[in-house]
Amino acid sequence: MYMPLFRRSDDRATLVRHGAFQSERELQRFVENNLDVMFNCRFVAAESSTGALHSGHRRVRVASC
Repeated sequence: MYMPLFRRSDDRATLVRHGAFQSERELQRFVENNLDVMFNCRFVAAESSTGALHSGHRRVRVASC
């Protein structure tokens, strides 16, 4: 189930077709590339692997809103 989205043109509305992302990574990149528009946020840090020293745990991305 999804929430329908509409495109407005003057006093008319048309349904926007929805689609699915092929992978979680594709969705993640889309959201990251559009943080400013979607959430009024921007990245101030990035995700990175800590390698073998910390069992490969990942650092979390940090955003400023």
